[in-house]
This record gives sequence, structure tokens and C-alpha cells, in this order.
Amino acid sequence: MQTLYNLIIKLYGIAIFCASVNKPKAKQWVNGRKDWRKKLSDNVNKLPHSKTIWVHCASYGEFEQGAPLIETIKNQKRGYNMVVTFFSPSGYMAFNKTPLADGVFYLPLDTTTNAREFIDILKPGIAIFVKYEFWLNYLKELRFRNIPAYLVSATFKPHHPFFKWYGSIFIDSLFTFKTIYLQDIQSQKLLKKINVHHTKITGDTRFDRVYQNKLTEYEDRIIHNFKGNQYLFIAGSTWPNDDDYILETLKQTQNIGFRYVIAPHEVNDSNLAKLYEKLNRAGFQFTTYTNFQEGAQILVVNCMGVLSKIYKYADFSYVGGGFNTNGIHNMLEPTVFGKPSSFYGKNYTKFNEIIELKAISCILNLNENLTLTNVLNNYAKLNLVDIENKLSEYFKARIGSTEVVVKDIFAIIKSE
Repeated sequence: MQTLYNLIIKLYGIAIFCASVNKPKAKQWVNGRKDWRKKLSDNVNKLPHSKTIWVHCASYGEFEQGAPLIETIKNQKRGYNMVVTFFSPSGYMAFNKTPLADGVFYLPLDTTTNAREFIDILKPGIAIFVKYEFWLNYLKELRFRNIPAYLVSATFKPHHPFFKWYGSIFIDSLFTFKTIYLQDIQSQKLLKKINVHHTKITGDTRFDRVYQNKLTEYEDRIIHNFKGNQYLFIAGSTWPNDDDYILETLKQTQNIGFRYVIAPHEVNDSNLAKLYEKLNRAGFQFTTYTNFQEGAQILVVNCMGVLSKIYKYADFSYVGGGFNTNGIHNMLEPTVFGKPSSFYGKNYTKFNEIIELKAISCILNLNENLTLTNVLNNYAKLNLVDIENKLSEYFKARIGSTEVVVKDIFAIIKSE
């Protein structure tokens, strides 16, 4: 099975390389890994401390989960280098200059040679994997060297490979982790069925991330001036299909007292040009965040790093990703501010927070029977006070996971 896995990984690498000819994201993936040994070695030689913690995040969302953990460790446990790796370009491009880390890198492809050489160079004392990504050769190498590893904010679902007929090799990888910190009891029950018992339910560190964002003072004059005395609708982390759905809605809701913000998930020249073309073709007047001009009804956020902050100005939000197979993006970012939000589609069942928020009627699942047009036209009928109170209770009951995990990890290390 390991041989088959290694073959699949190599074929995946070849496929990405071929795709990089005409796919910008694949090209970023390939170019970001060029000369990785030299880049890593040069950085390691400049690290300020003798001990290194390696935190791996698949992409943007996983870093949002790992960030509270990284920040807490840096504040409480001085004397450790923090090195972060990403598999996806979207995570790396957004956070490669984060002040939380002493070094940020792409994770090399999971071959036996890459795993061995990466760990040879980095020499991590602790490894932390956030939520997903079970790269078998890296985990095998960590286990062989007795390097303490932990999985944080993890969730497990019945469709995951661990619970399939071919899952034995993936089950073995779970025993690399000294402790698997889980979001929910359902995940724990699933793992017990495959005799994985070294787990603890500690919740989702993303709650700490978004709650801290809410408490941090922030004023955005651009969004404040754009909103004026009208309602503000923010569509965040949108993909082209989301944009089409939203623009169709805007055609029907132009005169109901809303201003509209669209913040694409992928902020690059090609994607923005396509969105601008759609807006022009539909006859909408719009402005952009970096070149703001008064008078437009639509504002496009054409830069990274502001979406999670400007949600505080939203009266109603839409979170994109529902048209894609990967599912909805971060629903916690807008709802932490106590205002209702929405999403489209059926691809939400793997997200615990969406299931929970939907159950307490604080977010709306848009579909054929409940359109965005319906909701915006009837916004004044929503019980906003009730929603705000429910959301306040929901978040307060779920913060604190980060402190629990950090305390537990270092208690384990100290006892050994």
C-alpha cells in the first residue's frame, strides 16, 4: 500500500507540473518549491533559537485555525522558533510575511526523500498539523525520529479514507500523533471504531481567532464612507459562480437601501478582470477598495487582508464557496459580529459550525425556495436582536480552545 501511495504522490507531482504550463495556481505551486532545500537551509541558519516548532497548514483556512495557537506559544513559550508550511498557494501567498512566524515555506511534495531531507534541515523539536493533511512520508519520518507531533482542531467524517476498506495505511499514520485534539464528539466516536483512542475534545481554535478579531479595535474609513447611512451587504470569499448569483440578485434589489461589497476569494489580476467585466456588462457602477471613489453602489475588495475586519460593518453577509465541491468558506468571520449571514448550496455538511449556526437560525441556506433576493427584500423582518443574542451565546460557549491545547501539549513535553 505504501508503494502505491508513493506512486500516486509522484504522479500527482507530474500532473501539477504539466498543469503549470497554463494554470496560474499550479505554476505558483511549482515555482514556490524550486530550490526549496537552499531556501529552507538559508532560513534555518538565521533562526534565533535552538528549538523549532513546525506548524503545517494546508491552506488559508487552516492557518486561521493555527494562528491563535502560534501566537499563544510565541507569547507564553519564548525561546522557540516558529516555522510554518503550506501546501496550497492561496495560504502561502496570503501569509508568507506573517509576523507570527520566523519562516514560512511551501511543503515539498510528500516523497520519502523530500520528507527525510526536509526534516534533516529543519530539525523540528515539535510538529503540529492543523485540522487536515495526512502526508504519510512526513508522518512516518517524524515517528521514526521520535519527534512529538500533534493534530489540532481536527474533524473526522465517515467519508474520510480512514474508514474505507483501503484505510489501514492512513490509520497507521494517526499513531504518529501523541494527541489528536478534536472539534467534536462525533469525530471521537468514529476514531474509537478504528481503535484510535489518543484523542481529546478541545473544540475549534478558529473561534479564538475570530473572537479576537472582533475585540480588536478597527476603523475602516473606506467602508464607513461607502456604507453611509444605508444597509451594507458583504459577499465574502466569492468564486465566479457566486459572483453570477450575486449580480443577478443586485439587478433585482438596486433600490432597497443596500450598498454592496464583493470580496473575491482569489485576488489576482485575471480573476478581478473577469469580475470587472461582468459588472460593466451588467451596467453597474462600481469602485474598488484600493482606488475608492464616492457614488458607486458596489465596492470590490481588490486586496487581501481586510475581509475579516470589514465584516463588522455588514448588516447582512454572504459567504462564498457553496457552488464548489470543497464547500463554504469561513462562516465564523461574519457571524462573530452578531449579524445574520447566508450561503448557497448543499456543500456544507462537513462544517460543524455551519450545521450548528443553521440549527439556531442565525444563518440562511439559500436555495430555490429561499433566494438572496427574497432575503434582502425582507431584511427588515428579520429578528436581529434575537440573532445577535444567539450568536453572542454561541461564540462565548466555544472560545478558549487554544489555551487548553497549548497547556496540554507543553505539559506532555515537560513530563517526558
